[in-house]
Amino acid sequence: MVSIQNVGNQTLTGSLALSLGTNFGESGSSTCGSGFSLIPGASCSESFSFTPQSTGYLTGTAAFSDNTFNLSPLVVLQTVNLSGNGGLNGQAVGVAVPNVVGLTQAAATTALTSAGLTLGTVSTASSSIVPSGSVSDENPAAGTQVSVGSAVRLLVSTGQAPPPTPNPLSFENNYFVTGDFASAESLCEEPAWRHSYRNHHHPR
Repeated sequence: MVSIQNVGNQTLTGSLALSLGTNFGESGSSTCGSGFSLIPGASCSESFSFTPQSTGYLTGTAAFSDNTFNLSPLVVLQTVNLSGNGGLNGQAVGVAVPNVVGLTQAAATTALTSAGLTLGTVSTASSSIVPSGSVSDENPAAGTQVSVGSAVRLLVSTGQAPPPTPNPLSFENNYFVTGDFASAESLCEEPAWRHSYRNHHHPR
């Protein structure tokens, strides 16, 4: 059932467009109809029935539009997706993969088996959003129609990735030396007295 309520202070008017095919029907208890007008605080509702005429995954839509002010057109027109599985002899032949992202691995496994699916390969990877031990991705994606008994692979978060290893090089040795090298010699000057002796001494 889909309910619409006017929470504003002006009359809300709108319309309903249905695309139900032969598998879905509008219930007799519906009060909105193809067009509705709701005073502040009033509400109406739409109910749908599902009577599959074939097997497999079946869909329909109900699109509501209204005169809501100051909202994006994407909000003013709201589509409700209807879906169901047509089975054979009371047994479903297809099932939608449940959304298990954010659940712990144990809870995700329970959700899959309850939907008639099995747990496939479980891999791990770090995640900055999903806490450690919870599912960060699933394959096939949630909502995908698969056969009963199909395996769903999970990616489980290991939490935040470890910080990068710091660079072991320090500022002092993180450089290159290029160019030519020059060498110098140290010259020792003779004592003054020895130099004077050489200048004044004459052999006999």
